[in-house]
Formats: sequence, C-alpha cells, structure tokens
Amino acid sequence: MYRTVAASVSGLFDYAGLFPPAALSMADAAEEYRKWWDEPLTAAFVCPSDRLAELSACLGSEDTLPVAVLLADPAQAFEIPPGLQVVSLETKAASPAGMKALARLAARLADEGHEPAPFVEVPLDSGLSDALTALAEADLGAKVRLGGMMPAAFPKADDVAAFIVEAVDLRLEVKLTAGLHHPVTGRQPISAKEPSLGTARMFGFLNCVLAFAAAESLEASRSLVARVLETPADAMRWSEDMVEVCGEAISVEALGDAREALASIGSCSIHEPVADLTTMGLWP
Repeated sequence: MYRTVAASVSGLFDYAGLFPPAALSMADAAEEYRKWWDEPLTAAFVCPSDRLAELSACLGSEDTLPVAVLLADPAQAFEIPPGLQVVSLETKAASPAGMKALARLAARLADEGHEPAPFVEVPLDSGLSDALTALAEADLGAKVRLGGMMPAAFPKADDVAAFIVEAVDLRLEVKLTAGLHHPVTGRQPISAKEPSLGTARMFGFLNCVLAFAAAESLEASRSLVARVLETPADAMRWSEDMVEVCGEAISVEALGDAREALASIGSCSIHEPVADLTTMGLWP
C-alpha cells in the first residue's frame, strides 16, 4: 500500500452498520465489525447511548471496543457498560445549553479514563458560518451529513467545499457521515437493498481527504476544493509520496495533516470501501 493511501485511510471509518441502508441488528452489526476490527482503516463502532448495554452483551469477555456514542440529549445520564471505550460523543443538540452539556460530559468521561472527542452535527445551510464559529468558541467538533436515503439529502460540492474551507480556517475537528462508502465521487445506487430509491452523486472518501488536504496545506480556494471533491479516479495520480489532483501535488505529510482535521467518516459498510480500493489497485 502506498504511504499516501495509508495516511489517507488509517482509522478513517467509524462503523455505522446499525443505521440505513445497512440497518443490521446489533448482533449482526457487532459480528460484521469484528471481521474488520484489525484492519487499519477501521475506527470506532457507532452506537446510540440507549443501546450500549445491548452492544456490550455482544462482546467477548476480553474485548475492549472503541465506541462513538450518539446522544439524543447530552444532558441525559447514561451508563457505559464494561468492554466499551468511548472515543467520541455526537449530538444534534446545537443549542448553547446542549453544547455546554456536551462539553461537561466529555470532560467527565475523560476524567473516567475515556477519550471522547465531542461533535455537534450541523446542517449545510445559511446558518453554517455562525454555527461553526460557535463550535470553535466552545472547543467542539463539527459533524456534517453528506447523504441520506433520498437524492435531495446529498449536498452540492460548492456547499461542502465552503464547509471544509471554513472548518479548516477555524481549526475545527470534523466528522463526516452518510453516503461516503465509495473512494471516488460518482453516481451510485442510494441503497442496494432498495433499488427503487434510485441513484445519487455521492462524494468519495478519498476526495474528501484530498479536499481537506488542499484546504489545510495548500490554502486552496473554495472553488479548488470543490473541484477536488468532484475529481474522478482517472484524474488522480497516486504514488508513494504524493497524490496529483487538479494540477496540484499533495504530499503524504499534507494528507497526515488533513487527517488531523478530518477525524473520521461514518459508514454502514467497511467491506465496500475495501472492495473498491482493491479494484482501484490501492489496497492492500
């Protein structure tokens, strides 16, 4: 594997098999996660706070599983069963009170030996700039959804680029989720299980890493970041030490810096990213 690929995908994927389109049972999702646990691209298991006990019951006695906890209300108490290590906390509670509660919870769990990075999900709308500024002031990360179960849920490249540029400028840690299980941007079925949902233009996870690298290390404009997000596979040149895209050379060091900003991507599949990378000749 090229060093550039390793820098891009190491610990990139939080496994969200409980959620659509996979929508697996807890037992099946835990078993699927186990298959990929030791792969370098696998990070945490995504689980709602009210299902942590169910997840813990699926673990072996020797397991310690990194978990990204989804919170409906960060002020609501919940138990962390044995065998789980909280590595992130994620909520849609973007009110000032919700953000303060999330920060307090993250601090408490850190004191208990967990390593929770806190994220607040924000929409890509006209209030984005104010929302990101508020997160930066509160020392919280930003989570953004780039897909869903209908074509309208997939945002435009210009809007995603605007988010990336501003998040990098504010030094925000970012998590992306939804519609990001293919390496390169292109039109894909929304759900293999439900063909009637049609297709959508999905962003590639490699495009996203490269876009963060362009914004971070090249101080790229919004328009260039949008072009990177849209770049097809045949217009990328991967090698051991750099990636050529949109007339720019992005170094392996720049990709490492980009991953400091882009913490992880939520995906309901690990198999599909690996299969696609293998087809591209980039894995293992």
